Amino acid sequence: MSSPRAVDVLLFKVTLIALLPTIALVYLAQAWGVVALTIASVYTLALSSCLYRLTPIFRHRNHVSRFVLREQGQLRVCSLAGLFDFQGNWQSITLADIDSVSLSEHRIDINTKTVNYSLSVVGEAQQLRQHMQSVLADTKVKVIN
Repeated sequence: MSSPRAVDVLLFKVTLIALLPTIALVYLAQAWGVVALTIASVYTLALSSCLYRLTPIFRHRNHVSRFVLREQGQLRVCSLAGLFDFQGNWQSITLADIDSVSLSEHRIDINTKTVNYSLSVVGEAQQLRQHMQSVLADTKVKVIN
């Protein structure tokens, strides 16, 4: 199982640092119950999302095969985005346009003739390499570590 993504660890640290200011805001906003409840709720939502993204459940549910799909001469790709398991917009890339694919831990860069796509995914470089090689098996696309 892969380690947590650096961005998820950073978000967790920032969320923990924001705990004291959030408590101060809730204390100061006690007179306005709705405001205090809203601040506390938003913070709780952000903290729970950060904690979830550090668990093995998150890494298991978000395998790279959910984010890179091959369909009829094209790749359909998207990234993790937002809270919990939310995904970004799906992009379609024609296989003939792909020059190379660069891999690093939790990241896939797809270089085309016109645009470069950068995907934030869950997985170690070896996992990503295996998946991309299987998806691009019958093409001449170079997969670079």
